[in-house]
Amino acid sequence: MRKKRQIFFFLCCILLIICSGCGLKKEEKQPEDSRVKIYYTNKTGSRLVYETRKSPEGEDNQTVADEMIGWMLKEPKNEEYFIAIPNEVVINNVVARNNIVNIDFAVGYETLDKSKDVICRAAIVKTLVQIQGIDYVEFSIGGKTMMDADGTPIGSLTDDSFVFRELPMKE
Repeated sequence: MRKKRQIFFFLCCILLIICSGCGLKKEEKQPEDSRVKIYYTNKTGSRLVYETRKSPEGEDNQTVADEMIGWMLKEPKNEEYFIAIPNEVVINNVVARNNIVNIDFAVGYETLDKSKDVICRAAIVKTLVQIQGIDYVEFSIGGKTMMDADGTPIGSLTDDSFVFRELPMKE
């Protein structure tokens, strides 16, 4: 009887060790050659296009978001692509915290043509939600929440927030 208890105890210990190992989930690291899409527009500004780049190597989401926005503000490598953030748009700051990136535009953003506004925001959102741990992008103008034409806050946007029928996407 004692031998059966020892075997039972031994099997329970092994089972406990096996189960405790399964419960640990290592943080997934991005493969070293992982790529991100940086979104731009076509010549007419009616379509989003992208270039792929090696994922930024930042220690935190703030650093990665800053680097990706910096890439969006530089001329694309493809001569037929154009910056989706118009020259007249000034970004006051970019803040990444928790799973949200907040982009604060200068007050002059309100005068931007509506089609440029939509494609600009879509390019920013589609670029930034690729950051691991970032699910939403919020926009503000001069520190105040961005509103739509009806005066309703736009809120948190995701990749799925933009359905283009008039402005087709090129994937």
